[in-house]
Amino acid sequence: MTENSKKRRKNKIITRMMIFLCFSVIILLVVLIVFILKDTGGEEHIQAVYEDIPMQDNESEDIKQGPRQVIWKENYPVLDSTRTLKENEAIRSSYDETMERYEQAKKIIEENNIDFFDIKITVLGDSLTDGMGLEDYEKAEYNWPSQLQRILGCKEVVNMGIIGSTVENLKDRDPMYLRWKNIPDDSDIIIVMGGTNDALNQEFYDIGSPEERAENTFCGDLSEMLRGIRSTYQTEDHYCKLIYINPPMSGISAAYQAMRPDEFLEQKEYAQAINEIAVSEGFEVIDLFNNNILNSCDGDTYEKLYNIDGLHFNKDGYTMMANYIASQIILRIE
Repeated sequence: MTENSKKRRKNKIITRMMIFLCFSVIILLVVLIVFILKDTGGEEHIQAVYEDIPMQDNESEDIKQGPRQVIWKENYPVLDSTRTLKENEAIRSSYDETMERYEQAKKIIEENNIDFFDIKITVLGDSLTDGMGLEDYEKAEYNWPSQLQRILGCKEVVNMGIIGSTVENLKDRDPMYLRWKNIPDDSDIIIVMGGTNDALNQEFYDIGSPEERAENTFCGDLSEMLRGIRSTYQTEDHYCKLIYINPPMSGISAAYQAMRPDEFLEQKEYAQAINEIAVSEGFEVIDLFNNNILNSCDGDTYEKLYNIDGLHFNKDGYTMMANYIASQIILRIE
């Protein structure tokens, strides 16, 4: 083989090697780029960009991405109890009932995709709303309205709970009958929870009757207050959801009635009046009393979910309350 032939052969080999190396480098670069895009969430970035594209008017609402807005169900039952407290007590204990409802509530909350970001809730109530029974440093975090705000992720929950407050216009009791006018005008949901202190102060005021609703009675003041709330805050320009929470059975109320049966009505009389009047005045009722939820007359419920006084919850009790109310709000939305 001549010297020139050897040289040409050597050049061909070098050229082929260079071509091979170039292709190898290109392939490695492609693989590296794909790997980097995948590792840095390229798919999520594409999805995020897609979600920013405005949808056309003729596209289905069902394929919109992101959280759903609050649209209230029109035909949701206004009263969520179908049995009396006595009937529910015969089925299962309050503790078992409360824990079952709590587990259901957690599942509803976990599956929720409703956007509460712009929703403002106001709660009008007594010490159970204030968070009494907790240490002062715990109240801001564990009272149930504060927990409700965190659970739903809503804009604000205004806590208008005052210790000792009654519904009826009792002197020196910070009655809700007078305080309801302080509810913020921009509330999207108003929740009222009251009646426990009224049942504990029967010597000062008559319960009256749901039929007559006479002035200066529990039934009369409750009806007038709820009618005022509805006419003031549920207007054509601003729809406000109205909910009444019928308080749970109180061991203290039961003790009062047992010691002074001739002077004290059973708490069920107040619970029945609340259900009838609240519904007639346009409120939906979450009936803790008849549903046997957080009934402090139940030994396990009292021991595990209540403060020692048997009237106010401990941290676990307030957490149960917050989760249950949150789930009930979610269930009322389309």
